[in-house]
Amino acid sequence: MTMTSRERVLTTINHGVPDRVPIIIGTSNATGLKIKPYLELKEMEGINTPDKYLYDWPELGTADPDEQIMRLLKSDVRGVLDQEPAHILEKNKNRPPILII
Repeated sequence: MTMTSRERVLTTINHGVPDRVPIIIGTSNATGLKIKPYLELKEMEGINTPDKYLYDWPELGTADPDEQIMRLLKSDVRGVLDQEPAHILEKNKNRPPILII
């Protein structure tokens, strides 16, 4: 029987056996897609949506995937990101990027 994403994740959390292992993409820097392959995937699939980064720190290189990509990759979860205080968000948005080569 095919489970919904919700059923799959809840079954796993409750130590049950889901129909497949839940897929978690893009909820953090650890589970995210780096921007270069993300952009290549969007181009390959003809997806034309705005490019966003996780955490407002482009030098981390982690994309904030849009819903089309999440569905394409069959991700079972969506991230809920913690928000820093407003002054930190403003500082991060307005600081120059650190170039990592």
